[in-house]
Amino acid sequence: MTTVKYKNWKSEIAWLRRLSNTCRTHATRFYKDQLVAEAFYMVAQTLSERADSLEKAKGTAQSS
Repeated sequence: MTTVKYKNWKSEIAWLRRLSNTCRTHATRFYKDQLVAEAFYMVAQTLSERADSLEKAKGTAQSS
């Protein structure tokens, strides 16, 4: 896996949210195969939580 360099934390959060949405789309696409759908959904959830925690951390850092 290659390392992506972001211009700033906002672009990283946006990328995480786009990737999360793509995973959710794939989860609904593979709904007939329950294991695959659950795997995509779990990845989407993890990415979304990462974006939320990064946004919270950066928001806290800026208010200090």
